[in-house]
Amino acid sequence: MANLVISDVCNLDCCYCFAREYMQGVKESHAPAFISLEDFEARLDLLDRLGIGEARLIGGEPTLHPHFPELVTLARQRGKRIAVFSHGVLSEKALECLAALPVEECSVLVNMNAVGRQPESEQLRRREVLRQLGPRALLGYNIYRVDFDASELPALISEMGNRKAIRLGLAQPSLDAHNECLHPKQYPLLGAKIVHLAQQAHQAGISLEFDCG
Repeated sequence: MANLVISDVCNLDCCYCFAREYMQGVKESHAPAFISLEDFEARLDLLDRLGIGEARLIGGEPTLHPHFPELVTLARQRGKRIAVFSHGVLSEKALECLAALPVEECSVLVNMNAVGRQPESEQLRRREVLRQLGPRALLGYNIYRVDFDASELPALISEMGNRKAIRLGLAQPSLDAHNECLHPKQYPLLGAKIVHLAQQAHQAGISLEFDCG
């Protein structure tokens, strides 16, 4: 597994984000916010040498890269499967690019509780993105509070025709300790809620997955 960071910016502002301090530092330093095409090709060369058949595009928000469709095309020309980790509030250009890929060659992990300054319009846009991506989309949910509620996700997956799975993540503390996250002592309190979600999902033919956190 190899993640390719192609963007150091994000247009949402999640309270649990562990990378906000880093992205703010990039902005203040006036360093390049996006990977260059040349550097991206060099990373594809490395994937080729390692025999890795998947390009996993992350950020920041990877779809904000001004040449995002071109990056996807470059990876596809190498025979790479595309995996994108996104907040799901995609531009039409990025959405058209991903929705055109074969279902078996594209996976978009959509963070369903990513939030910016316009939550209602973001949720509406995210629903449209899920509808157009169909089975390419995998719904994700980051748990940063004990009283989390992801109960609407199984029905949404069925309605939008997305992949029959929910990927759960646990918010991790940032170095500056300014983000909202769970303390490990709170983990046992989550057990019953996760089991309940798993049972609810199972009834709809949906499985739970867990991210690397």
